[in-house]
Amino acid sequence: MEFKLAIQTGRSLHGSLFVTPLSMLRIEKLPGKTSAVLRLSGRIQEEHLSQLQAEIDECAEAPKLDLKDVNLLDQPSVRFLLRCASQGIQLVNCPLYIQEWISRERHRAAPQADND
Repeated sequence: MEFKLAIQTGRSLHGSLFVTPLSMLRIEKLPGKTSAVLRLSGRIQEEHLSQLQAEIDECAEAPKLDLKDVNLLDQPSVRFLLRCASQGIQLVNCPLYIQEWISRERHRAAPQADND
């Protein structure tokens, strides 16, 4: 039995799946009435952010990120979501713990911006 440590990626008509030995992020692109919805499930980690950004960039208009099925994320991912929200990307079905973490990061970043 062979176990590969490299990131494995796969694409289908409905989205992308990014797998590493300890994490998985599924991105499903769903058509919306006004903009696409990217439904995320699993773990969002820093190693997934470049692919998530690429999926966002492929959308004609700012997509909505559906976070209902996200069960774990790291600090760089929270900061990424904060930047997305500040760029007009809607975060929908966002779990309370993620909302609170984003809020803390926003407040943490605000004093630094005031010092510039």
